[in-house]
Amino acid sequence: EGYRIDIHALKSTSMSIGAKELSERCRELENACKNGNYDVIQYNHNSTMTLYNKVLDEIKEYLRIVIKNNQKDEYIKIDDFKSKLILLREYTEQYMIIDAENIVAELINYKYKYQSIEKQIHEIELNLGAFEIDDAIEKIERLLKIKW
Repeated sequence: EGYRIDIHALKSTSMSIGAKELSERCRELENACKNGNYDVIQYNHNSTMTLYNKVLDEIKEYLRIVIKNNQKDEYIKIDDFKSKLILLREYTEQYMIIDAENIVAELINYKYKYQSIEKQIHEIELNLGAFEIDDAIEKIERLLKIKW
């Protein structure tokens, strides 16, 4: 039942952003769940997730271009940094991956006094893309504990 709910959400979200092929594949998986046709799910799940990752990569590339055009050449203020991290943690905990990735994309464009901060932000981006939620949250928590 959890899988059906997740695939339903992905179907709806995909349609709302214009990823029609992904939405259609999710619809097929959702129907297979409803009908108990687990062979269809097993056969099509990986290719659907591959397409999902392709859609995410396209969104990330688009966001990088948009953000690059608005790139900041300044250091982020500590209060802004912590606020964005708290929001990032909240989105990540709620599996709002696209919203979380948007926050990461914003954070990437600031300068940081320590290169390790930038590296951790990039690692969070990779964790989110791979649905490694616990790892992403752990890194966010570490960043929240940094003393400036």
